[in-house]
Amino acid sequence: MNVSLVYNNKKLIGKCSKFAIEKVQGTSPFVMLENFETKQPQLNENQQIVLEFLKGIAVKTDSAPIVTFADFGWQHFGSALPSTVEQAYQSMNGKQDLVIMSAYVNWALEQEEE
Repeated sequence: MNVSLVYNNKKLIGKCSKFAIEKVQGTSPFVMLENFETKQPQLNENQQIVLEFLKGIAVKTDSAPIVTFADFGWQHFGSALPSTVEQAYQSMNGKQDLVIMSAYVNWALEQEEE
């Protein structure tokens, strides 16, 4: 199977088995990807040990073994938290909470690379 590397702003973000550039009248061109896999960070031995431990806990307990925003609580932001953000957060479920954490971590790591 042929594999194509996928870049965003000159940064490798993953790979796919097939891609096509599409153009819909009135829009900018966009790329269609098949079997996209995000680039997994290379973990050192200590990171891999901790990751495997956390995965084991998650499988056994069917929950995240780390502190999520729900566990941390928004009270730490005090009155600085806009009501729209608080309402949006309260409408999210646990999985959405983890997706937000992942997006934040990815963003923070990108900031360190710049």
